[in-house]
Amino acid sequence: MSEKKKYIGGSIKQINTQYGTLLNCNLKFGDQWFKFTIAERKTPSEKSTHYAWENEYNRQTQAEKEEREPGSETDDFDCPF
Repeated sequence: MSEKKKYIGGSIKQINTQYGTLLNCNLKFGDQWFKFTIAERKTPSEKSTHYAWENEYNRQTQAEKEEREPGSETDDFDCPF
């Protein structure tokens, strides 16, 4: 009996920090993306060994970067001397 595997679109990226390893997960179900982060607990309990929380980070697009307030750019700083 061979069953076809159904693959879920998305990505999981491991990031090493000074506090431990984080897994940033982006999974696509239908037309929706689910973004969450998983981190190992410092002191695991009997029921769980990891934390998971919603990742609310949204990357700025190039258009949003160009729409920043005038004068906030460091490249345009005019030094009189």
